[in-house]
Amino acid sequence: FQARPSTMKILLVITLCTYFILLPLKGLEAIEVTIQAEDGASTTAEKNYRSGATNGLAVLLKQGGTLDLMFEIIGNETCEMQVADILYSNDGMSDKLSLFLNKTSIGEVITRADSRNGFLWNQFLSTGPVGNSAETREGVYNLTVNATSADEYGVEIDSVSLLLMNCSNATKVKIHRIGYIYYEHQICTCETENIKHSFTNYEKSIIAITCVTCVITLIVQVTVHIGIVILKKKCSKNQDPDQKRYHLMKEK
Repeated sequence: FQARPSTMKILLVITLCTYFILLPLKGLEAIEVTIQAEDGASTTAEKNYRSGATNGLAVLLKQGGTLDLMFEIIGNETCEMQVADILYSNDGMSDKLSLFLNKTSIGEVITRADSRNGFLWNQFLSTGPVGNSAETREGVYNLTVNATSADEYGVEIDSVSLLLMNCSNATKVKIHRIGYIYYEHQICTCETENIKHSFTNYEKSIIAITCVTCVITLIVQVTVHIGIVILKKKCSKNQDPDQKRYHLMKEK
């Protein structure tokens, strides 16, 4: 069997097209980095010692707790970043972790609900890929893990793995290890704005009536005191002359 010249031309065109399509992808690879949770920063989290964790440490996040993980991309290429995995442990109800890249939401994940009286805290599970990929360029990035919904026991984070795609080996990733994990106990969690709008109309009327009553009571007390002073002065002026003479003789 001998191919016709037209068939050869078609095969040549297909080969050239395939080459030029794949040429831009030559040298591109996926870069995977793992950031340990204890290398992050938080004032709403705590570090716990766990033998099952990668470095023997895990970070506990309770309701509203956040963990900031800093990394830097070095290179002129534009990459796609994907959270490839989160290693976590949980002993209780399921929790929801929300992810933000430089304050922009990129996804969320729900942890497994299971409880064995605390024995599961040392068994770390993998979430797999979380959320959507985000376009990244050269610069410093802050990946925030937020426990937007958690039970009273919270959830512990061992590490977060990132995958940078469509990058060549010329692109480098540097992890900024801050390591400041400290839970600041809030003295008062009240907010002025919430207090201002928390009073109902009935409560406002009661407060107004109480204030008016206090002012009226104060005015009455001052008026009575002034009246007593004036009355004493009048009584001293109208005193009996014999009594005045008696007092003078007694003083002599």
